[in-house]
Amino acid sequence: MAFTTVPKLRAQLAQRWWALAASSRAARLQSYLGLRRMTPATGTLPVLSVIVPVYNDQDRLVACIDSLLAQTLTELEVILVDDGSTDHSATILADYVHRDSRVRVITTRRNGGRGQARNAGVATARAPYITFVDSDDTIPAGAYAYMVATLERTGSDFAVGAVRGLKRGKSSRPAWVRDVHRVKRLQITIEDFPDAMHDVIACNRVFRREFWDDAVGPFPTGMAFEDHAPMVAAYVRATSFDLLSATTSNVRIRDDPATIWQQKHQISNLEGRIAAKDLAWEIVSAEASPTVVAAWLGRVMDFDLSLYVEFAVHADDEYRAVVQAAARRFSDRADEAAWRHVRVDRKLRLGLAAAGAWVQADRTIDYFRLNGAIPTTRVSHGKILAHLPTAPELRLPAERFELSQHQTSLAACIAKVAWSGEVLQVEGWAFIQALD
Repeated sequence: MAFTTVPKLRAQLAQRWWALAASSRAARLQSYLGLRRMTPATGTLPVLSVIVPVYNDQDRLVACIDSLLAQTLTELEVILVDDGSTDHSATILADYVHRDSRVRVITTRRNGGRGQARNAGVATARAPYITFVDSDDTIPAGAYAYMVATLERTGSDFAVGAVRGLKRGKSSRPAWVRDVHRVKRLQITIEDFPDAMHDVIACNRVFRREFWDDAVGPFPTGMAFEDHAPMVAAYVRATSFDLLSATTSNVRIRDDPATIWQQKHQISNLEGRIAAKDLAWEIVSAEASPTVVAAWLGRVMDFDLSLYVEFAVHADDEYRAVVQAAARRFSDRADEAAWRHVRVDRKLRLGLAAAGAWVQADRTIDYFRLNGAIPTTRVSHGKILAHLPTAPELRLPAERFELSQHQTSLAACIAKVAWSGEVLQVEGWAFIQALD
């Protein structure tokens, strides 16, 4: 039986004392930030600049702004950038300017996209911290006070919280949120936790303004999905960042199936998505370690490109050509480590799309949809491979049938621990998931 030495015990107690002291300081700071108010009379500068691009969102705009003005962190400025709206958004914005001195409005002559609008907001921001919000989202009341207090305590370059999806009055957390934000991780780097890059949303985080200007911004303009590359750059270039388990953004999920289906199938929408991934690839491949590159590539192939393949099987030749070229390009960039991040059904999709085998891709997608994500498996040379009845006709290399590291992780449980004389008896079970 092992015993903790006295010096080690002292070190553990000291570490715990410092953790409790830091927690107490953070609590005092959060209370301070929540109670102190910014008034025009004192001329106090804001602690946080909140930048909101607005374009024809009159039905959801009020809820968004109200959630910002209800923050327990009152020392903030809300910069609303009217990006050429043609509905009643401008009238709503003007009303808030008269109601609250913390609200400012910037107006552009024509719609230039969220990237351009956000950059315009940053240019006028006065606070040492900045954050971004989309006009159809809302922010929990204590989110900003919590993130700023955390950054004041840790000294990190930015803090990023979890996201809650809102649809028809019901909330839910996507699977990737549960994976990334399961526990709080402070003062980490992307090397410590590469899976953080599963979260590349711009509206659930707070940045130090100096870090944003020196290492991240501005947003690219003239393209959709402009937030992907800057968020990836922030992870790669940060000295440290804070990954929080608390929800810091409520993202509204638009549930009009016809609209979503139409947007996904627009060739310009597709090209914008892939261009954003290519731009991020330039950053990751040039600046990140092989471990981080593999994690990012795996995420893109597993989550993004495989979804485009699913739409491509029912799309026209032009759409398919773009997806096929992207599948080839990213497959060529990936090494074995990157492929280990990709689920087996997604590997098969990409392999078939790269070969232009759309009929087989459609059948494979249907097979996993009917039989589940984990197929019957077999072991070959220490690897767990999918054993599919359609494997011969797919004509793909054997490595494309290997299950991902997440699908084959070890599951274990200790059921009972007891002493028997001088012997410690441990009872339980363990197995490798997906191993038949």
